Amino acid sequence: MRFASSEGAVRDVRRILGSSEVFSGAVDWFDYSERRMIDAVRAMPKGRATCSSTHDAIPGTPSEGVKITVHVEVDPEAARITVDLTDNPDCLPCGLNLSEACARTSAMVGLFNSIDHTVPKNAGAFRRLDIRLRENCVVGIPRFPSSTSAATTNVADRVANSVQRAMAEIADGQGLAECGAGLPSATSVISGVHPKTGAFVNQIFLGITGGAGAPSTDAWLTICHVGNGGLCNLDSVELDEQRQPLHVYARALVPDSEGAGEFTGAQSIAVEFGPVGCDMTVAYVSDGEHNPPKGTRGGGTGGAASQVRIRHDGSREALPNCAQAVLLDGERILSISTGGGGYGAPELRNPERVANDVAEGHVSRARAREIYAVSLTEAGAVDAEETRRLRARPDHPQAAEPAFTDT
Repeated sequence: MRFASSEGAVRDVRRILGSSEVFSGAVDWFDYSERRMIDAVRAMPKGRATCSSTHDAIPGTPSEGVKITVHVEVDPEAARITVDLTDNPDCLPCGLNLSEACARTSAMVGLFNSIDHTVPKNAGAFRRLDIRLRENCVVGIPRFPSSTSAATTNVADRVANSVQRAMAEIADGQGLAECGAGLPSATSVISGVHPKTGAFVNQIFLGITGGAGAPSTDAWLTICHVGNGGLCNLDSVELDEQRQPLHVYARALVPDSEGAGEFTGAQSIAVEFGPVGCDMTVAYVSDGEHNPPKGTRGGGTGGAASQVRIRHDGSREALPNCAQAVLLDGERILSISTGGGGYGAPELRNPERVANDVAEGHVSRARAREIYAVSLTEAGAVDAEETRRLRARPDHPQAAEPAFTDT
């Protein structure tokens, strides 16, 4: 078992910079960062939470998938946060195992997503964290010959998501719901041989969303995955069609696929594309078909992933979540990404926000009524009296005081 420490980082800085003023400044920066982290942790409530998240089964994993469990403890008095990852399966005969560095940083991603965002992310702040790992663990310290080829995504996302959801369960107003899982077939590696332009291979990013509901705002739609943090843009349809022998037939958000909540998770995105003038291999590992992103504090689950081959005659064939699918010239694949989890009970959502969601086509009228307990007039305005009645039912958490005002 090992713990996160900044001692090695300080030694590295001293070795590189010697005893110069630059070294002194670096140490001062670490000390300042630790003080900021202390203040942030002491502002949190004391608590413990255990959360889990399961990666869908792929070759080399158990049939039920890979369940990742995290135990998180916040100790404001000691100004420390502990994340225990030792209660997890041994290394697996596939590339989903995390390297030691990715095991630590995936836990840190979840933590820093959950606290004051102005705290510097460096070895000084890390002094207040205990990341507990064990050897020969899928989210720990691997040993040869265990493969870690997918260590930066997949299971690492399940760690980060569990940590940020645990932080939310410890106290309202912190943490996040789960971000969506990656990577749908619209973010696949495509390859083949075009008769005019020759061999091609590239990864496309035509469609992925996955943002999680937060304590005070709806999701960032195109987060991509929790470790990416929204830094990956969606491809331009026109540029992909110019540079690759493919055609994009459709790309749109999927109605009613958001993680419902007081603050909603992202909707799923559907993309239909296929090769032009040649056959094309589409290689992907699409997590979240059987274990879509969970909400927190009463929030709902985001939409699930799926992938379907559309043949020349229009018939459809469901494809596995991990495959190298060969599309014949003119065939298509329909890729649907996961959405993101919601934060807080849907019945707490401002009814005017729900009415706007319906007007934008993101949420159906039926879902507005059944899930959010919001009634709309024929013109699309909030029916205040009927919404009060719906939200006054004893099974709705805000029955005592509906969270909207008449306008």
